[in-house]
Amino acid sequence: MGTPYWNKCPDFLVDGVWYEHEGYDTKKDLSEWQKKSDTYCNMVGRGIKQSNRIIVEDTGVGQRWARRIIYNRVHREKQDIREVYIRTAEGLELIYKKETD
Repeated sequence: MGTPYWNKCPDFLVDGVWYEHEGYDTKKDLSEWQKKSDTYCNMVGRGIKQSNRIIVEDTGVGQRWARRIIYNRVHREKQDIREVYIRTAEGLELIYKKETD
């Protein structure tokens, strides 16, 4: 009680650490790039409400752009993000991991 994730339910536990998995379903009438970027940002935003370690589906935005979004959230918005993975057809790709706790 009184923690940032109180009354939230992350999706799964791995070695004592909770992770949140976020998927998407885009039905908006937007440009292809806008769909990709908005979808990614929305998944990250929803995910960090439930855990500071998240796994998001691949929207095709590119790792450099995805890392920049995470960097801005961590350094400018001061959000507590520890790890972010993108789930691709080949498996999980780590795009961000906090250096120190």
